[in-house]
Amino acid sequence: MEGASTPTSPPDNLRPQTKEEVQYWNKWVAEGWAEGEKQAVEIFLADKKGQDLSKVHIADLKAACNRFADAHGAIHVREVDEAMVRRFLLSRQVSARTIRNEKLSLMNFLNYAKRRKWLKEAPEIHQSDLPKEKKSPKGVLTVEESAGGVAWMEEHRPEYIPWLAVQAFAGIRWAAPCFLLPTKWR
Repeated sequence: MEGASTPTSPPDNLRPQTKEEVQYWNKWVAEGWAEGEKQAVEIFLADKKGQDLSKVHIADLKAACNRFADAHGAIHVREVDEAMVRRFLLSRQVSARTIRNEKLSLMNFLNYAKRRKWLKEAPEIHQSDLPKEKKSPKGVLTVEESAGGVAWMEEHRPEYIPWLAVQAFAGIRWAAPCFLLPTKWR
């Protein structure tokens, strides 16, 4: 696909002639576009794996590309534009940080597509066009706050006690336990 050119239409004698042939033709073209998009993402991810990136980063890239593809059906990478990416990002019902991370993953893929000449220009999505991240508290938990967290966790989530112990040893911050613990234990 490197340097792939725009596909040309087949000669008239090979094009569908009946309504039924047109239906099959449209179905197969859509399937072909979807397979091409899937193949482009697979090539992108294979190249990223070769760069010795973490499995989590590769999984994030794959998930973002798959979510975008699922939202847009059978489209070719050449059809992706700035408005489409912006609408997709703004439609996500997730935090501003997750939207930023999705944007970075998609832009990573689209810039790769541009370098491979699958795309003339990668759309530019500026962070100022997206929701702002809220500042989270930066303070380290006090001994009393940590003890309250341990007591709550012993009662409600005992399987996370080792995690909390490691975090406390490392100097746990309020942002770290927020997804596990309710604020009432503070």
